[in-house]
Amino acid sequence: MDECFLSATQDDGSLLCLAPLTNNQIAASDIEIDDLSGVYLFEERGSDGAREVRVLARVMSEAAALRIQNTFNLR
Repeated sequence: MDECFLSATQDDGSLLCLAPLTNNQIAASDIEIDDLSGVYLFEERGSDGAREVRVLARVMSEAAALRIQNTFNLR
């Protein structure tokens, strides 16, 4: 599994991440991304062979990233 800058394991076992997206994570998602700059809030489930990535949001500023980190207790 690709590393996340900040993450927290959710009650359902998924991993909530705040980090740039890797090519592997994009391939495991169901979206197309033209601009990979910045960081994204996303969930990861499963292992490499059956991994699912759901992108929730693109984070546009450092202040927003810090707010998300505190809100979701990401470490």
